[in-house]
Amino acid sequence: MASSLAKFTDALSQLLTTESLQKAIDELKNDLQSWDALIAFPVVLPVLPGMPATLSYCNNLLEYTKSKYKGQKVYFCQSKYPLHDGWEVLKNDLESAALEQGSAIISNGGGTGNARNSKKLICKCGRVYQRGLTDKDKVKTFRNGSLHSDRKNSRGPNGKRMPRRTSSMRPDNANSVCRMSFTIKWDKNGYYLYCGYGNIKHTNHVKLAGKHMTFPKRLVADAERDVVESIGAAKALHAVARNVHFQRTGRLLSHSQVRYMHNMAEKITMALLVDGSSINIDALSDSERMFEHFKLHGVNYSLLYNHVPTELASNSTSTSCQATVDNNSLTSCLLGMTDAVKLPPKENEDMLRFANEHRDSYKLENSQKLMIGCAWIHPKEKRLFQLFPEVVHVDSTADTNKEGRPLLTMTGRDSSGKHFTILRVFLPNERAFVFRWLFRLVLPSLLGTKWTKRIKVIITDGDSQETSQLDIAIALLFPDVLRVRCGWHIVDRGWKRKCPGYQLVDVCNRNKFEVVTKIIKSWLYSWMQPWQCETEKEYNISKSLLFAYMQSLEVVSVMGQQNASRIFQFIRENVEPHESHYCFHKRKTVRHYDTFVNSAHEGTNNGLKNSAAPVLPQYTIDQSASVLTKNASVNTLAKELAAGQQSIRHKLWSDLPTSKHLNTLGESLIVKEWKLHKAYGLERVALDTFHVKHCNPKPVMVKQSAPIPLFQRAAALLLL
Repeated sequence: MASSLAKFTDALSQLLTTESLQKAIDELKNDLQSWDALIAFPVVLPVLPGMPATLSYCNNLLEYTKSKYKGQKVYFCQSKYPLHDGWEVLKNDLESAALEQGSAIISNGGGTGNARNSKKLICKCGRVYQRGLTDKDKVKTFRNGSLHSDRKNSRGPNGKRMPRRTSSMRPDNANSVCRMSFTIKWDKNGYYLYCGYGNIKHTNHVKLAGKHMTFPKRLVADAERDVVESIGAAKALHAVARNVHFQRTGRLLSHSQVRYMHNMAEKITMALLVDGSSINIDALSDSERMFEHFKLHGVNYSLLYNHVPTELASNSTSTSCQATVDNNSLTSCLLGMTDAVKLPPKENEDMLRFANEHRDSYKLENSQKLMIGCAWIHPKEKRLFQLFPEVVHVDSTADTNKEGRPLLTMTGRDSSGKHFTILRVFLPNERAFVFRWLFRLVLPSLLGTKWTKRIKVIITDGDSQETSQLDIAIALLFPDVLRVRCGWHIVDRGWKRKCPGYQLVDVCNRNKFEVVTKIIKSWLYSWMQPWQCETEKEYNISKSLLFAYMQSLEVVSVMGQQNASRIFQFIRENVEPHESHYCFHKRKTVRHYDTFVNSAHEGTNNGLKNSAAPVLPQYTIDQSASVLTKNASVNTLAKELAAGQQSIRHKLWSDLPTSKHLNTLGESLIVKEWKLHKAYGLERVALDTFHVKHCNPKPVMVKQSAPIPLFQRAAALLLL
């Protein structure tokens, strides 16, 4: 090998031809492909007669395979590797020790005849690869490769149709196998190395460092496997388990190994249903696995599915609601049939088109059902909704599953002002028929009509398909509900689409343009917030003042007449038409927790994709549903813990008698109001009438740059 290195160095130092340099590289490669194996292992070394046998650490166990040690026996620890069941443990420990030194070994079976009490271990490259039906001798065309966007070659119909480009450590012919081997035997004293026989020379493959060898998952210790599987059960990312295992053991598992361990643990859990019967998880579709997961965890769900019409059911679409916790199941052919939820022709056409296209795509038989949509609710989140049903936020998000289904979520607010998820829905799309099913059938069936009647406010974004169906459902099922349009979607998103940016004004006016823009946006938000415009009269006054401000010289000189006109048109056409759904004075007497935007709800949707256990675009729907259900269990338990802690802690910052009975947010609101009670003036204007007016000891200074009106009010108090 030293001579080859010298030749290689000489070749680099001289201007040789390409052929000479390649020849030197080949010679060096051949030398690197022949090397001695080494296994460091604790053994009982041969001793002289009369001396006690002791366990010692051998730096190279394979040294004793040399011919000079014939007739000797190097025993392994009998207490650790007993004869009756110690072979698997010994084999795994030998494989692990060999991997540390760069040797991958496997068991090649036992001996026959007089050598039945023996096991032979060989190099992993010591067997010829057995070709299958999809190997290169049968299939000539494999997936392509490219320098740019190479992953596309393994995606889509064309990429998935072609076989994978597989590889193996095993050689493809008998002339390239590695002959390294040694033998383990056993007698009444235990397992021992068969000394004087074997081959410690690796050939036909290069030596890798131990840290560069793939560590088989079957060699992972039970304790470490439990850690990896526990991380998977917590629905954390595979990379988290990979990093934790590396931190604990110094060995790096591949992503596929961690994924396999997580999936196997999930399958073992899912294989046993609630009633104890076993099922074949691999034989189920993604949607069927999702339903089994719901049943296993007591999750209520409602299903919209398509089936081929029969004599008993003439319509092609049904909705099924199953409440596992309440021990109640209801299946009815409702959608598209009864007068209560009869679909208009256009919506019915959209639904059937989706069903037919996906039936053809999945090549479903007539006896098979196609899942169109699925909604589910966690039992503890259902309990939270029953406690706090007044405000419901609705919005959908993308990139949560590989089928491209939108995930619609509904959230509420608890007594601490924190959001919690009420309902989750995998939608087929965001067409009108989907929202008709959701608002007309899912909400009453999963939430219960008793509790949906207690909803006061539903806040949505600007999806016209969603809001139109919600308005119909409100008129029929929730007459006391007030629908609110998200102010952020109206003002901020609408401004971004319709209004000019700072690039359209002179450079010298851009800073002033940003100031004026902020004033106008804040003015629009003031119509939606408490303490700003509390009556219709105040709202109209504020709106008139805004229009006057926009026509003032201060604004026109900064923005220009054309840009100011565009903003004025935006307010007239995109803001004012929604005033019945955003004005605070419309909902002043309704409990709504001063909410006028969906921003917190958007935060929950962002959190489910960026949390410690996120849902990812490559997940199947059963994987996503499993992650979301696990997160629901964790989040509801966290709320229970927080509520319990608040109930036993003393509020040292408050001396009011209510502090013992309210949570932190409730007591904070009471303390805030109590501090303001002396800031009100009382004036008697009649025998039975008083006027109450807020008297701020510090007069409000209205800045020239912020002309948003602040109203001072007097309330009449009538004595009965």
